[in-house]
Amino acid sequence: MNKQRFKNKIERFKRDHVISMKRDRVSSTNESYYKYTVTIQNKDGKILVIPQYGKDAQHVLRKIVRDRMWEKFISNWPFYRSVIITIGIINVIALFSLFFIK
Repeated sequence: MNKQRFKNKIERFKRDHVISMKRDRVSSTNESYYKYTVTIQNKDGKILVIPQYGKDAQHVLRKIVRDRMWEKFISNWPFYRSVIITIGIINVIALFSLFFIK
């Protein structure tokens, strides 16, 4: 049992890691932006190479995290859509019962 708790703690701290980040060149359209190549290792060990434009390294990482969170939201969209529709139906029924049933 103790080993299982320890394994769960290790699994909880597995995250994506940035292996390398390289500034390639200045953007041709906006000279305050640079093109970066970011190499990321996923939780399952896959390595991704992501090209991204940004002002500095922190800006690039923020954009990558935002894009990945948006992808996660879109992949779960059917669930969120059903929750929104269910809440809407409950609100319509509640309003109907408040105003029309006496």
